[in-house]
Amino acid sequence: MIPHNNVAMRGMTLIELVIAMVIISIALAGLLVAYNRSMLATPNAMIQQQAIAIAKSYMEEILAKPYLDPSTQTQCPTPPASRAAYNNICDYNGLNDADAHDQWGNSISGLNQYNVKVTVDSVAAQLDNMSGNTVMRIDVNVIYSPFVNFKLSSYVTNSGIQ
Repeated sequence: MIPHNNVAMRGMTLIELVIAMVIISIALAGLLVAYNRSMLATPNAMIQQQAIAIAKSYMEEILAKPYLDPSTQTQCPTPPASRAAYNNICDYNGLNDADAHDQWGNSISGLNQYNVKVTVDSVAAQLDNMSGNTVMRIDVNVIYSPFVNFKLSSYVTNSGIQ
């Protein structure tokens, strides 16, 4: 004969398991919705890093050019039609590339969704050690809509980069 214990068996019923599974699935669904929204709101890191690299590349190209036009020794003559012929910083003012280009004006494959705008503004400034010098502000704005709008700025004087 098998002895009978008066101790009730421990465990979960089928109803309790189903209720627990429903609660867990609702919690997971809420977490996934929140995660999805945060991923859509955050710009893709690769896109942002590429925009920064493009802005730096344009800025390095511009800063490598002389302050004054080499042929006329003036600050901002009329720029040439071709970017490959740009020979001073002011030539880049108003540059608006619908997609990223190299320094010779050729479109770079794979970067056709990055728009690049360059502004060069002459800022008259009387600085303590550089009185009489004109300061130019260079802004390179790289846009990858709707995720990234990155702006890189630099100031230059006729005595060098600041």
